[in-house]
Amino acid sequence: MTSRMDLAELLFEEVVRGALDHGFVERAWLADLVQAHLDDPGCRFVLLQGGPGTGKTSFAAWLARRYELSPRYFVRRDSTGTLAAGDARSVLLRVGHQLAALAPGVMGREVTAEVEQRVGEVAPDGTVIGVRIGLLQASPFRGTALRVAQSAGRVDGSVVGVQIDRLVTDPRLRDLGDLQYLALLDPALELARREPGSRIVLLLDAVDEVGHRPGGAGEDVLDWLARCPRLPGNVRVVITSRPGERLRGLRTRQREWLREETITDSAERVAGDLRAYTSAALDDPAVAAVLSAHPAGPARLARRIVERADGNFLYLVLWVQALRRAVAEGDDRRLAALTDFTALPSGLTGIYECFLTLVHDAVRLANGPGWRRVWREAHRPLLGALAVARGPLTLAGLARAAGLSPDDPLLPEALGDLAEFLIKEGEGCGCATPVWESS
Repeated sequence: MTSRMDLAELLFEEVVRGALDHGFVERAWLADLVQAHLDDPGCRFVLLQGGPGTGKTSFAAWLARRYELSPRYFVRRDSTGTLAAGDARSVLLRVGHQLAALAPGVMGREVTAEVEQRVGEVAPDGTVIGVRIGLLQASPFRGTALRVAQSAGRVDGSVVGVQIDRLVTDPRLRDLGDLQYLALLDPALELARREPGSRIVLLLDAVDEVGHRPGGAGEDVLDWLARCPRLPGNVRVVITSRPGERLRGLRTRQREWLREETITDSAERVAGDLRAYTSAALDDPAVAAVLSAHPAGPARLARRIVERADGNFLYLVLWVQALRRAVAEGDDRRLAALTDFTALPSGLTGIYECFLTLVHDAVRLANGPGWRRVWREAHRPLLGALAVARGPLTLAGLARAAGLSPDDPLLPEALGDLAEFLIKEGEGCGCATPVWESS
């Protein structure tokens, strides 16, 4: 039986919680558009496009909570950190196991056989076989049980309980054509038979990233989406992606069944979502108390930062995190820089430039004449390692990637200075040491 921890990992619960625990704003207008497509009998695929930081992953996480039967696959943890492989076989295996956990009855009957044999005598050239199977393809999503009870008075030949000429149990050895039916298509048909009004909403987030998998082999999920058989009428696949040429095959081959929506940075509805997020963040008592003396006032402050965000949710998430840190640490210099809208750059690249300038100034002020050595020996190599990291790193692993010793006395201060470029995972991550990854 799948444990609670195993089930949470199987369902990407850490990713879903992380996406929704940072002041998520329910985007009713976008939900209505997607729902209209899901209710369209001629729709099977909904493609939701948007640039980096436009909130696609958070919206997919919200959909995972909205629909009861929603297997999901997140290729990325956040804006850059690769989480899962994205090859078609891995996706289908994950989806099949999720459906087996969420709705075990739709995975078909278990393979069972019970045989009882009584034989008086088996001649020297004779053979008694209880169960003989030429090819047994054991499904990775349901059990197989064979029970044979045999008794014989005298055996000069051979007695065999179960003879299997060929047994395929490793799901990696399965043909992808078989796996798609075992994992999704057959369960969907069974669900339609049992519960005619129910629907499977499969969520595939950041499919554009599968093209960047190092050492990837075999057909990826985008290839499979383009070539898969016609999906049953109770299946919908919601796909999130950045715009790109990789989507051409999906558009060409599934044109009849595909519906598309794009999150446009300049749309007024997006600006409304950003304002709602910012207003909620600025209502935090600790933040509100510090900003109460700001000449712009809370309402104008929210409008100004939304203008700087230029339609990008990640910009606001990073700005709010930096603002809260400055408030918590009483860092007036950083707080002033983050609320000076005459100097604060616009766009996602701009907020990173702002952070880098703040770090540079902090190192210079804290280390006096020797600041260049500290920057050269600690901060710069750490930034270089983070720039190429494709996944989480332990603290020791990050130090080694930067060419530093984990015991280097410069390391704790440098990591503290670079906090805006890092995500520190909390307890329960399964690691003995803190885990950091590039944001």
